[in-house]
Amino acid sequence: MLLSQRPLWQRLAIAPVAVLAALAIRLVLTPLTGHEGPFLVFFSAVMLSAWIGGNLGGILATILTVPLAAIFFLNSGTFTWEGIAGSTILIELFVLDALVVSAITNRLWRTAEQAARQRAELVSLIDGVHDYAIFLLSATGAVVSWNTGAERITGYRAKEVLGQPLSLFYPVEERAAGRPEAAILAAVAGHYQGEGWHQRKDGTRFWANVVITPLTDTAGQVTGFAKVVRDVTELRQRAEALEARVVERTAELTAANTELQVIEMRLRVSLHEKEVLIKEIHHRVKNNLQVVMSLLRIQARQVSDVAAVDALRESRQRVEVMAMLHELLYRADDLASIDVAVYLKQLGTQLLRIYNETSGRVTLTVNAEDVWLSLDQAMPCGLIINELLSNSFKYAFPDGQTGTVGIDLHTTTPDQLTLKVWDTGIGLPPEPDPGPRTSLGITLVQDLVRQLRGTAVTEGVAGVTVTITFPVHARPATAELTARI
Repeated sequence: MLLSQRPLWQRLAIAPVAVLAALAIRLVLTPLTGHEGPFLVFFSAVMLSAWIGGNLGGILATILTVPLAAIFFLNSGTFTWEGIAGSTILIELFVLDALVVSAITNRLWRTAEQAARQRAELVSLIDGVHDYAIFLLSATGAVVSWNTGAERITGYRAKEVLGQPLSLFYPVEERAAGRPEAAILAAVAGHYQGEGWHQRKDGTRFWANVVITPLTDTAGQVTGFAKVVRDVTELRQRAEALEARVVERTAELTAANTELQVIEMRLRVSLHEKEVLIKEIHHRVKNNLQVVMSLLRIQARQVSDVAAVDALRESRQRVEVMAMLHELLYRADDLASIDVAVYLKQLGTQLLRIYNETSGRVTLTVNAEDVWLSLDQAMPCGLIINELLSNSFKYAFPDGQTGTVGIDLHTTTPDQLTLKVWDTGIGLPPEPDPGPRTSLGITLVQDLVRQLRGTAVTEGVAGVTVTITFPVHARPATAELTARI
């Protein structure tokens, strides 16, 4: 128990005991020395009383010392004013010195008491830590303190390790490698922190996280070390298991990625083969249609009937429209859809050439947005334009009249197209009969509009304008087209 924790009467009781002991010592020393014993022995009593009892104890010892000194040592047996004055001054000096000594001693006592209390609290705090081994080492690396956590982690009790070297906690191979000495040298340089194998009392091993910090005196000299050890075996096992899982998963992903690359390569090869096949199909269809065109041309030469020749020519013209579309698809990079603007310009130019309108009497205007259509929609559009422009070339500009024919194609909504085929010719007759403009070509146009699921409106006041509105299908990708094969 600390002195400050004792009852006040116990701490003050030391004062009379110390004064009586000092008196006895001086009485014993007087005959031995041949003169009065050292008067300062009473200061020892005052200091002891102040150390244990505080200021009150020092004052009480001073009060008790003054009459005893006056009775036994200051009274010489003769009464003189000089003797009385000398004794009085001596007592006053003693009291003053005693009070100063008492105050200094009490201050030293309180400082020591506070240091002892702080040390006890620190020892209690360290000893209460169970997850960390916290102990002190001497300057040579010997164990000088031990806590409960160190006992729990290593299995050693304090009496078994105090004075033992630091190497006691390292396995044989770690000692042979000089790990303990290296850790101390690193700590002397300023600080050491690392991980490695440690060994318990029963020989089992654990993976330890170690921190060693040097302890220095006021001159900066290393007087020892503080070592903190934590058992992180479980954390290391978890990290190793996680790392193994990462490696395993990485290997799985690498294998899956390799497999996907192989599949992708096969798909690319297959896609290329299908693209080549589609191109070949378009090429062969075009060639077959050209054969049909040649047969129709030959047949027309062998027929003398004008109506039959016109019918064969129109049929050949329709076949040529389809052949042109397959030719564009064969030469294009996108095998699933076609650039309608390019197609319409080529188609219009071809019709000008067929009807011998290259002299400039009838001009062609094509206004088409950048629209791509699938083969299913581009083919009907081409046939519709062929029929309507053919009618315009044949009937809109009689007797050598001049004018313009045009094709307009634009989007009205994101999923709807409007196609206009127009001319600036004579327009429709007031009461059309089932003549040329309601012939097979017009019937074919109506069928093709229905195939597009669209609507057609014809205006014939100033020239003829046919407006066709139809929904546009989503542009198919080449891969989607080849997947159908």
